[in-house]
Amino acid sequence: MSDTTNFNAGSFGIVHIAKQLTEARIEDRDRELITRVVTDLLASGEERSRLLGEINQLCGELAELRSRVSQLENEKAKVTSERDVYLRAVYGLLPKPESPFTEEELSELIHHGIPLEETIRELEAMKDSGNG
Repeated sequence: MSDTTNFNAGSFGIVHIAKQLTEARIEDRDRELITRVVTDLLASGEERSRLLGEINQLCGELAELRSRVSQLENEKAKVTSERDVYLRAVYGLLPKPESPFTEEELSELIHHGIPLEETIRELEAMKDSGNG
């Protein structure tokens, strides 16, 4: 056992530690346990490396997607602006809505209004023509 107690695990890589352990004089049952532990450590190290690689790949993809979102937002703003210009142009080509009153009639209504009796007669006439 003295062969395995005098080394500092922090200063060696896992492969070097495994080599030291397999070269040391140890009993078979201890060797089996050490082999399983080293195998698990190596496997978890490989899994960690694989996961770190996957994380790096996903971070790259995320950065690309964020860039694409930014491009699409800029494109949307541009298209919205163009749409607004086209709508204003179309509305500019449409005929102006006609008012049912001339300027003189509107001025007369504003300054003098309509007598109540006349409004009642018009409403009764509309009622009678609807039933007729």
